[in-house]
Amino acid sequence: MSQEEPLEEVLEPANHFDLLRIDPLQAINEKSRRGRQRYGAEWVGHRPILEAHDEALDLGAYLFFELEKGELDRQLIEELIRQTLNLIQGVRVAAKTLEETQ
Repeated sequence: MSQEEPLEEVLEPANHFDLLRIDPLQAINEKSRRGRQRYGAEWVGHRPILEAHDEALDLGAYLFFELEKGELDRQLIEELIRQTLNLIQGVRVAAKTLEETQ
């Protein structure tokens, strides 16, 4: 560990690029573990489904930025955008169900 490198960055990579190399489900579990380690075991945000909606919107925005850059396979990025739009619709259905039960 170098003197310039903060301990926090060593314990938890801020960009989580290391998670690109492992199985997606394992990556989800590891990201969750890191979050619990950093923020504690108790959930402190908005309802998880609402946070998921926010994250899905971010995902869509990131993909549109990639599409604009034009450096990655356009068809692949367009397909990922379509899948993200479907994901957003599904999350909205789940959130609507939550609204109806309250």
